[in-house]
Amino acid sequence: MNDQLQKKATLRKAIYLGMIVALFTLSMFWRGVIPLPVGDPVRGGEANDPRLVDRIARWPVRYQADDLEMRELDMGDPEIAGSAAQVSLVGFRGVVVTLLWKHAIDKQKRGEYHDMELAARMVSRMQPHFIEPWIFQAWNIAYNVSVENDKLGDQYFYIARCIGLLAEGDRINTRLHRRGGVQFRVGSPDIRYQLAFYYQN
Repeated sequence: MNDQLQKKATLRKAIYLGMIVALFTLSMFWRGVIPLPVGDPVRGGEANDPRLVDRIARWPVRYQADDLEMRELDMGDPEIAGSAAQVSLVGFRGVVVTLLWKHAIDKQKRGEYHDMELAARMVSRMQPHFIEPWIFQAWNIAYNVSVENDKLGDQYFYIARCIGLLAEGDRINTRLHRRGGVQFRVGSPDIRYQLAFYYQN
């Protein structure tokens, strides 16, 4: 009786292990880590009418991300510290961003502008590809913080910090586009408009 139960348990474990290996291998094909053994994904991405097997070879997520230009590597200069912070916070990033935003507002009300600027930069780094915090914080530094200073040099210091913040946001949000085998970089039009607006003013 014990031998029979032992054999069933061993068989069940072997089946589970086989299923785990099969699903893992299938996921590697689906993500595009291992190329599919059918068709040519390069021909499947061309504009002329590709064969069915070439289109099937483009099904993995990697090629779909390439076609839609959604890969993280194409999203501008990588921010290592910000990416590490995002990953380490797991699901609490929204809470941390909200608390940092409130901290920045409190520091601004108290007149502690250096600490406010640090908190604003951390908010922008926690969500680097969401351009609204870059634009808002730059506007806040240029038009609210700079006018609180009496000396003209201090005012221009904060205006220069605003332009530097926008330039950093543009660097991080410059995307890599691929069209017809040619790669080129395109910056964020909204951030570049704001940069030009502050330079004009």
